[in-house]
Amino acid sequence: MRPPSGTWGVCTSRAWACRRIIGRRPSGFALPLSKEFVQAQNNLGGMYHNGQGVPKDYQEAAKWFRLAAEQGDTEAQFNLGEMYHRGQGVPADDGEAIRWYLLAADQGSLFSKYAQYALGEMYSRVKGVKEDLIQAHMWFTLAAANSHSDATEARDKLIPRMTSTQLAEAQRLAREWTTTRK
Repeated sequence: MRPPSGTWGVCTSRAWACRRIIGRRPSGFALPLSKEFVQAQNNLGGMYHNGQGVPKDYQEAAKWFRLAAEQGDTEAQFNLGEMYHRGQGVPADDGEAIRWYLLAADQGSLFSKYAQYALGEMYSRVKGVKEDLIQAHMWFTLAAANSHSDATEARDKLIPRMTSTQLAEAQRLAREWTTTRK
């Protein structure tokens, strides 16, 4: 599908940052009107977050991430979770961070592994939730199964802190989670 006329593109030296943004110019973006442009909304959030082609503005980034996240974009859900976790552009709120991470973790896309890892970290470090080594191990296991580079090591560091019953329960939950998502 061809983007509407007036599409403005921005490319940086990093391939992942090549953006097609729906709007006029950085000073006056128009709201994409179609779900087909959800990725453009997320990309625009990333541009505002990183100051790429526009002034760095965390509030504006959070606005664009939210628009895409509410339409089910996994990357935007993860990004919005990060914004809440760090208090960037929105009030710091680990409960909201977890909510967005859970939505992203459940989708099985490329960014799900990052959300799964973030959940493992939050449950293992008593950040925003009560420490729950079973949940932490489960999320790290899922992230590792999805090829997150740090998840196996993080999961293995939990094992000495867990009882054999907790470990068995974490493994069962990870298997169950995987089975119900296929």
